[in-house]
Amino acid sequence: MNKKISLSLIVAIFLSGCATNSLSEKELEIAKNRLKTKSQVESYQVNYVDAEFHKAWARSKTGRSAWVANRFTEEDAIEQALTTCRDINKKREKKHPCKIINLNGEWID
Repeated sequence: MNKKISLSLIVAIFLSGCATNSLSEKELEIAKNRLKTKSQVESYQVNYVDAEFHKAWARSKTGRSAWVANRFTEEDAIEQALTTCRDINKKREKKHPCKIINLNGEWID
């Protein structure tokens, strides 16, 4: 096997395991209680936690959700997360509106 390919595979395997270890068991349980699906918990654990500030996660009571990261301001992160969540939640938005549930890594009640 080519040395470049071998090195690339080793780096990819090493890096793929790094992101999933960034949450404690307690933090993971909180995420599981706040999010509705396994894929949302995985996205939170693998992508959102280590994403750059400013970031926001929006979710409706029906489980529709969206998140954004690497925004210039908190306000921009909030606006973009809500806009995307509302687009996904169109049919249910009046009865179950999207709300911000996490802002810059902090859970919001």
